[in-house]
Amino acid sequence: MSQVPFYKSVLAAMITLGASEAAFAQDTGTCLAFDNALQLASSNDPSVRVARADLDRAEADLQEAKSLRRPQLSTFTRFGVGDTGLTDSQIENQVGLRASQRIIDFGDSRLAREAAREDIAARESLILDARASAALDAGIAYIDWLEARDQLSATDGRVGYFARQLSAIDTLLTSGGATRLERAEVAAEQANAESLRFEFEFRRDQAATRLAIATGDRALPCEPDRAIEGLSQSELEIGALDQMIDDAISDNPELEALRRTEASLDATARREARGRLPVIDVVGVASYASQDFDGNFDLQTRVGVNVSVPLFTGNALVAQRRRASAQAARASGELAAARRELREAIEVTWRRTLLLQAQSISRADILHFKGEEFSAAEIEYNQGLRTLPALTEIRLELEEAALAEIRSRFDLQRERLRLTALTGQISEPASARQSTRSESAF
Repeated sequence: MSQVPFYKSVLAAMITLGASEAAFAQDTGTCLAFDNALQLASSNDPSVRVARADLDRAEADLQEAKSLRRPQLSTFTRFGVGDTGLTDSQIENQVGLRASQRIIDFGDSRLAREAAREDIAARESLILDARASAALDAGIAYIDWLEARDQLSATDGRVGYFARQLSAIDTLLTSGGATRLERAEVAAEQANAESLRFEFEFRRDQAATRLAIATGDRALPCEPDRAIEGLSQSELEIGALDQMIDDAISDNPELEALRRTEASLDATARREARGRLPVIDVVGVASYASQDFDGNFDLQTRVGVNVSVPLFTGNALVAQRRRASAQAARASGELAAARRELREAIEVTWRRTLLLQAQSISRADILHFKGEEFSAAEIEYNQGLRTLPALTEIRLELEEAALAEIRSRFDLQRERLRLTALTGQISEPASARQSTRSESAF
């Protein structure tokens, strides 16, 4: 009678367990797909709400900047007493309206609007960055849960194997076919397997908690999931690294936010540099005035041009200009540093992904050969050609090979997910940008 290699039975059990969980989740409506988890996390994360609040503030700054070139209307009331000539004085009461319109400011209002618009674009990019970070965290938790579940599946097979071995040894002890030392060794391995299972259960529950907090949904991940399978099956093309880095520099939302912030601060610096140029307003005043409480109010109107030029400010304008220039220079340096860090992170993640691709294939081959080795050793043990400790050692090597294969497979998925986040391709950035722009339209 032909025997099925153990590694195949383990993998079959894992697939069966995943299929049954997926079927249960679909029947009860509790299954959480990978893409849905990323979208829920990117919408529910508190940092996204913080970024939206910053966007509201930036829109208010733009509204204020636009008001500089719009008519200004105010009301006033005056009560005063004073000289009207060399010897006379009188009381004057006045109530009226004052209207003004800026006509020339030598680019002050234009630069204010430019800085505000660039700041809005930066805040929109920061919303995308916050969404991407939240989606990445949820995706890592999702993959961690699947890894712990597969590790538990492999460990369950290990516990069951040693439980069967222990039961068989207990039977043989009565007839002298086994020793107490052999029983102790098998019992110790069973206890070790139980301890390892508890650790994997904790990791699974921990990942489930992180995922539930990130998404606001306590549904368990779906398996199989096409998005997860895509992370495992897609291959990286050798030589595409430079193109990936170029695309990331143009698409990464954090870099885009820094670029826009630099542009905003540069516009502010140019605005401060024009601080000594005049601002010219047309001013009109209409009021009713009376003298000495005589009850007779006369209409008074006045139209004129108001020219405001700062002459001496105690170096306040110089300080403001230096501050704005320093902030713009700092933003430029931060952008350059972020570009360098992004390039390094992408290249390191890329090379680690290539390593994990090859390692995953190698681990799968090792698992295959270890399964064949265990099957042969089990036959030899049944024929009395191999001792129980030797069989147990091979069985443990098979388990380690299975766990190593699982680790390398899910490490590869995590690195691929990080790579999509670094390149700005996580959580549908195009639709997210469109949503952000429509929500922030002013």
